[in-house]
Amino acid sequence: MGRWINIILLVFALAPTTGAEEEISFTASVDRATISRLDQLTYTLSIDGARDARPVLPDIPGFEVIGSSTSTQFSLVNNQTRINQAISYTLIPLGTGEFTIPPARLTYDGKTYLTRPVQVKVVDGPAPAAALPSSPPAGQPATPGRTAEPAPPPPDAPQLFITTGVDREEAYVNQQVTLAFKLYRRLRVANLNYSPPPTTGFIEESLGEEKTYGQVRDGLRYEVLELARAVFPISAGELTIGPAELKEDILVPRQSRRVSPFGFDDFFGGAFAGRQPFVLRSEPITLSVKPLPRENRPEDFRGAVGRFDLAVTAAPSSVRAGEPVTVTMTVRGRGNLDAVTVPTIPAGSDFQTYTPEVEIRKDASGGRLGGEKVFKQVLIPLNPEVREIPAVTFSYFDPERGEYRTLTSSPIPVEVAAAPDRETLRLVEDAVRRSGGEEVRLLSRDILYIKSDPGRIRPRGNPYYRRPGFWAAVLLSPLIILAARLVTARRERIREDITFARRVGASRSARKRFKKARRLLAAGPGEKFYGEVHRAFNRYLGDKFLIPAGAVTAELIAGKLAAAGADESLAGEVEDCLAAFDRARFSGSASRSGEMKAFLSRVEKLVGKLEKIKVR
Repeated sequence: MGRWINIILLVFALAPTTGAEEEISFTASVDRATISRLDQLTYTLSIDGARDARPVLPDIPGFEVIGSSTSTQFSLVNNQTRINQAISYTLIPLGTGEFTIPPARLTYDGKTYLTRPVQVKVVDGPAPAAALPSSPPAGQPATPGRTAEPAPPPPDAPQLFITTGVDREEAYVNQQVTLAFKLYRRLRVANLNYSPPPTTGFIEESLGEEKTYGQVRDGLRYEVLELARAVFPISAGELTIGPAELKEDILVPRQSRRVSPFGFDDFFGGAFAGRQPFVLRSEPITLSVKPLPRENRPEDFRGAVGRFDLAVTAAPSSVRAGEPVTVTMTVRGRGNLDAVTVPTIPAGSDFQTYTPEVEIRKDASGGRLGGEKVFKQVLIPLNPEVREIPAVTFSYFDPERGEYRTLTSSPIPVEVAAAPDRETLRLVEDAVRRSGGEEVRLLSRDILYIKSDPGRIRPRGNPYYRRPGFWAAVLLSPLIILAARLVTARRERIREDITFARRVGASRSARKRFKKARRLLAAGPGEKFYGEVHRAFNRYLGDKFLIPAGAVTAELIAGKLAAAGADESLAGEVEDCLAAFDRARFSGSASRSGEMKAFLSRVEKLVGKLEKIKVR
């Protein structure tokens, strides 16, 4: 009897306690409690003891979520499998101060778990070095930083950083300052989103297309992307060029490239394991802008700054009194051509003048903006005593020499003959003769008497207010005006509100990509078809929920849907659909037309359901 009791006790001791309820642990943490305004914060939710848990991320005041990553660990203790899941969110601060990240929420097996609030302090100050270490710790993504001009590189040289700079720190009003933005990289990046620096108090002009070239810096060769613009200060004093911002995804390489059982590469992942969202911001740049000197300023100076030449021609050189002469004045050089005004012609009372025609042709060479501005002015000599077109003058300020200069052309001789007594009478004088113009000839000279009794005047046709079209236009005009205003307001909002524009265009963009996938379906290769549907669905989710397409995860979308009050089954459909893309890589059905059609129809129906969800 004692033997059987010992055997029963041994069985109970060795039996796994699968029926015992596992203890759930749900915590939140940050990598630092104090960060710089130009730094990034990693907020991590850790879940221990729950399978397929979907936490809900709270609204985080003072921060913007730009990406996320998930890691899962499994352990075996007493014949039981225990799961630990960590979801890390990358946040960037929107301002300085002390902020509280509210509790995150997790609902699992009918119970609700909350994390403790987390305190974070954001301070002003120089940003840490905007560089990625050459080799991040194993198993962890690189932590990005941001700066404008990096300090001398550490021994482990950076693989990614930006610089912004100007060719001069002191300038005159309306003098060109060249602003250059450069991205140095030794990594593969994608989805570049460049926000140029704010230039309040400046006039901006493009200096051509972006340039890409290689450059050796500190003994390492980088691929450089350069964007240059010409800025012209419009007022004196200390002016600031704001920080530029660059968002991109770093392509994280795989340790080894995977090949499917069917012989082709993993068309969803390729040679890269994933994408790491990254943000770089430059430091502001301050310029000292000097006013143009008042001493020795010419009377005809109108604000042109740079270096210019003047060329003047006139045609025809022989006319009669009352006939036009076209004077062409060309100003060429380097500087802001928009500030170049028409040169001065001291015509006096001997000429009738008209508003000149202006043509401008800009170009950029050697990083300097310039070109030529052509003025065509019509002068009409009024008497035969005129012998020449007076000398033309043009004044500008040369910032390199720090002095004003006046260009003066030579007088242009013209022959003006007297008008004959009897000739064609031009009742309306046009500055430029045109072919086919009508002329009125003087048939005789006499007095045209005023008619005292014009007779009875009758209108011809029906009055406009008796026509049906008039009243139709009156009644419909308020509706037309209202519709026009609604359309204009919508277009303005799409142009100014990026959030609204992404959500409005999400469905339309997805439909276009689905049409392309349908064409690929007819063409044959299954991997291209699934790749296009995958990109379309990821892009739609990113635009719908305002997150980067590369940061879309089932957990993040589930949290967004829960915050919008959507049914939990919809989050499950999204997760199943995202998982289906991975399964398609290893399934023979990926090449069967019928199953691919059914899969595309399923994704389109899911997008239709998501369109009905209103996201705040």
